[in-house]
Amino acid sequence: MTITNKLTDNKIKAIKPSGKPEKHFDGGGLYLYLTAAGGKSWRFTYRENKKPQTLTFGAYPLVTLAEARVKRDDAKRAMLAGNPVKAVPAKVPTSITLNDACDAYFLTRKDLSASYLMNFENALKRHVLPVLGGRPVAGLTRADVLETLNKMDAAGLAVYVRKTRMWLGQVFDWCIEQEHCEINPCALIRPDKAFTRAVVESFAALELREVPAFMERLDLEGEIQSALACRLLALTWTRTAELRGMLWKEIEGDMWRIPAIRMKRRRDHVV
Repeated sequence: MTITNKLTDNKIKAIKPSGKPEKHFDGGGLYLYLTAAGGKSWRFTYRENKKPQTLTFGAYPLVTLAEARVKRDDAKRAMLAGNPVKAVPAKVPTSITLNDACDAYFLTRKDLSASYLMNFENALKRHVLPVLGGRPVAGLTRADVLETLNKMDAAGLAVYVRKTRMWLGQVFDWCIEQEHCEINPCALIRPDKAFTRAVVESFAALELREVPAFMERLDLEGEIQSALACRLLALTWTRTAELRGMLWKEIEGDMWRIPAIRMKRRRDHVV
């Protein structure tokens, strides 16, 4: 009796590339094909006129394990009914460079603030795209990306390199959904193991019991802007960026209305 449904989603997620192609069988002719670089796709083998044939069902996780099993069973039912099953070669991802992918992806992120998007773009344009930007995303490997990020880490950018990996990974995730590539090389890099751990230094902070004395000390500074700003922060509990960007037109009597465009949650904040 043929054993089917050997794989599980947890087993599939745990599969790591070994540097050579592998087949992980689910049963009934269905198997997960793993490329040397880590790409995963579903394939189904069968015989037609006594000759082995292969049917491709699509990349994982775009095609889930459950969906691949349904496709396998549908193909078997078609063959039992005497309907020929046409073998489909593995789809070659459309050619798009990382430069083009980043430009297209940035246009989709209407949800990001201008400052956040600027940091996102600058990180890739300064540290990644000069090296990898002209290459097709389908051909980029974990080693390519890691080599570039390692240069950032060696330059002492221990925190920034982690953000850059995250942002670049978002571009690759978009590319996978758009079928420009099959794997996200950034997802194969473990930042906690790959990069330097920076010493964390917390910002200076006052104990609650020290606040009254601090406020009294600020009163002695008179009209110094930095002292006034500290007092206003203590009274309003806003972020420093919101206070520094404060405009007279935002003041309505005894109310300060910070417009949604300056707020993280994209809605007016009333003080």
